[in-house]
Amino acid sequence: DERLRVVATVVDPPMYFADSTNSVAITQGAKHDLLYLLGLLNSSLYQWRFKLTSTNNNVGTNELDCMPFRVIDFGKASDKKKHKRMVEVVSQLLALRGAKKAKTSHAKTVVQRQLETLTSELDQIVYSLFGLTEKDISIVTR
Repeated sequence: DERLRVVATVVDPPMYFADSTNSVAITQGAKHDLLYLLGLLNSSLYQWRFKLTSTNNNVGTNELDCMPFRVIDFGKASDKKKHKRMVEVVSQLLALRGAKKAKTSHAKTVVQRQLETLTSELDQIVYSLFGLTEKDISIVTR
């Protein structure tokens, strides 16, 4: 019943989770930034894909394992650039969401527009990483 089936964020240790919460960690020395993974998990593509394969509200670890992970070829300049930009966008999204609540309606509108713009850019990066066409994107965003 939730609009978003996968909701991911970064937390600092120590953390304790309830039954319906999963944790994902990046191993030391991994080339992929944790914020890259966070961007994938929170993208519209992942929401769409997860809704196709899951019928319940709880996200199982086995379901996360089945999700596609776009490995970055760090020897390829275009891949490296997309990885870097996704990390920047996710960092900005986290900062906006973590900022104190806006006090005026104008400030709230400005923050909301920034969130929408960054979320759209994140989705475009993910679509590009997976090589989606305009037709593919229209299916995902229906």
